Parts: sequence; structure tokens; C-alpha cells
Amino acid sequence: MRIAPLLHRLRLRLRPLFAVGVMVALLSALGGLICRAVWFDHRAWSAPVTYAVTVPAAVWLLLFATGLQWLRGGTRTSAAILGCALLLAVPWGRANHLSRASAPGATRPIRLVVWNAAGPMAHWKNVFAAIRAHQPDLVALVEAKPMSEAFYHDLAAHMAEYREVHTEKGLMVLSREDVNMETKHAQGGVMRTLRAATTCRGLSVRVLVVDIASSPLRNHRAAAVARLLRESAEVPGPLILAGDFNTPRDATPMAPLRSAMTHAFEQAGEGFDLTWPAPFPVMTIDHVWLRGWRAVSVRTDWTHVSDHAMLVADLVPADAP
Repeated sequence: MRIAPLLHRLRLRLRPLFAVGVMVALLSALGGLICRAVWFDHRAWSAPVTYAVTVPAAVWLLLFATGLQWLRGGTRTSAAILGCALLLAVPWGRANHLSRASAPGATRPIRLVVWNAAGPMAHWKNVFAAIRAHQPDLVALVEAKPMSEAFYHDLAAHMAEYREVHTEKGLMVLSREDVNMETKHAQGGVMRTLRAATTCRGLSVRVLVVDIASSPLRNHRAAAVARLLRESAEVPGPLILAGDFNTPRDATPMAPLRSAMTHAFEQAGEGFDLTWPAPFPVMTIDHVWLRGWRAVSVRTDWTHVSDHAMLVADLVPADAP
């Protein structure tokens, strides 16, 4: 039996489906980019489209359309679609690939790891092994559940030198020093927070871990950010606000945070800040915001363990020399 004729007949049978796939991908990319340019997230219906169809997402859609068109036998058309993808990808890559790390000076930075470690491959021994590879002083975890007997066994086996506090909703803070939970809130399925206090390298640290609901059809992000600002205002002095915001950093609801805090990746990012989903990231929805701290280096680290990238940030006090 010859394989080539069979593949040829199969491709002929599937050509109508390939054509539909090409049109859907092209229309999704074009419609999403137009929505971003014209309405952005200023309409209830446009926000989920804008957040989903980022420029990287449009590039992936165009690459998908390129492959389908090539399978249809349209070599010239597939080359044209590929050219459009490159016209989008190259300028975006140049603008968004950052190299802003700075020298920490005389003060040794504390290392913070922020991670939504949930996912189909999130066996906790693998999660903790990936964290330990960075030797962090402080860890903020989102969706750290289920907290079963196996979870605590792996925690004790791989993170024995860390103390932890957690909520039943899956937020966790680990520190090499004693750590105390100050507050925890669950806002009606919209947002969960955990505030903890600890000491890292002789520095007093307060961290507010957040997990904002991901529902694309709910108009809840502005209210969630307003609540975060109120919780942040209750904390005197420096504060680290970190977690899974399920919202891009350029989204309109995130704007009020900029008047009160500094985005760590914008300050000292290295590389791209896309954090979701693996293996084809198109969105930046995990963030670290700082008040009274200065980032000297922030980068993402992808593993097979989670569909989110890990954020690894080196921080010093804002007034450190």
C-alpha cells in the first residue's frame, strides 16, 4: 500500500475543512486586531475580545492559517499569510522584548517567585522542584490546591526550610523566615487575596497575593482592582502585590494601579513578559506590582509543569543605593 496516494486523497477530502479553518483564523485575527484598535476594552463586549486576541495571538492564528492553506495547496497564498504574520511579529517583538535589568548595588536583593502552578501536569513534587531551582527567599503561589496529604508530603520533602501560610482557596506564601498571615478575603467569586508579613535578608516584607476570576463575560475587573487599592492602602510602608490578575497590564481597569505602584517587569524586565498559556503564550496576566521596592531583574520561566509562566523577580528597597 502506497502512503503518498492515500495522503493525497485525504488532503483532497479535507480541503473544504481546511478552507473553513483558514477563513475562521483570518477573520479572528483581523477582527481581534480591529477591535483592539477601535474599541479596546471600553465596551463590555470588546474587553474579552481585546484581551484574547493580542498581537501574539493574531500571529499564532495567522501561522495556523498559513499551515492550513499550505495543506490546501495554496503555496502563494500561504506565503502571503506568513508574510502578514511576520509583519506583525517583528515590530511587536522589537517593542516588547525588554532588557532593563540593573545592578543591585550594595544591597543584596531578595528573590521572589510568583506562580500560578495549577495545570494538568502540576504534580507538586515537580512544582516545588521548579521553584527550588531559583532558590527564592519568598514564594507567592496561586491555585496551590488540592492541599492533600500528598501535597504536604511533597512540601515537607522539597521545601523543608520554608515556612508557609495559605488559604483554603489556594493562595500560599512561603518564606525562609517566619511568616504570618495578616488578612485573607474572598470577594464573591470575583477575587481572592492573602496578605502576609515576613522577613527576608533582614528586611521586613509584606506581600499581598491576588487571584482575580478569569471569567471573560463578567465585568468585574475594575471593582477587583479598586478593592486591591483599598487593601493596599491599609498597609503602611512598602508592599509587594503579586499574583494572577487574569487581566493584561495595559487593560483599562489596571490603570489606577499605576498611580500607586510600579509594575516590576516594566521597570526591570528581561525578555518577553507573556505568561499564559503554555506552550503558545499570548497574554500577560500574571504580574508583580511594587510600592517601596525596586526591581533590579524580572524574568519569566516556562516549565512543563503549569500552563502559566513563573515570574522570578529580584527586588531591593526603593531607597537602596
